[in-house]
Amino acid sequence: IQYVRTPCFGTCPHFELDVYSTGRAQYNGKRFVQNEGVFTGTWSSEDIMAVFEAAEEINYFELQSTYDNRMVMDLPSVTTRILSGDTLKSVMNRYQGPPELNELYKVLDQIISQTNWTAAGQ
Repeated sequence: IQYVRTPCFGTCPHFELDVYSTGRAQYNGKRFVQNEGVFTGTWSSEDIMAVFEAAEEINYFELQSTYDNRMVMDLPSVTTRILSGDTLKSVMNRYQGPPELNELYKVLDQIISQTNWTAAGQ
């Protein structure tokens, strides 16, 4: 699972999250987030399944790969990547993506906020 939010000209959260099948998670908070810097944590199998279930509920693997309009400026993008079996799906949402994607983001954000993060190198 990968979840990336890019910056904007304002106070948009900017971070990258990678979660591996083992449950190992790495979070790199860049700007306007609670944890700035590189952190590691562990996601339970239930956490990972919650993401897969949310993706399934919104038919994530059937969505377009890109929702964007290059004529619109100063919008952050949200990119998610999910590997399920042999299928890797990536969705970049910057402009007018389906509102259902917000349900997936809510699940990811909730698990991020509940994860016990440790600063990398400690």
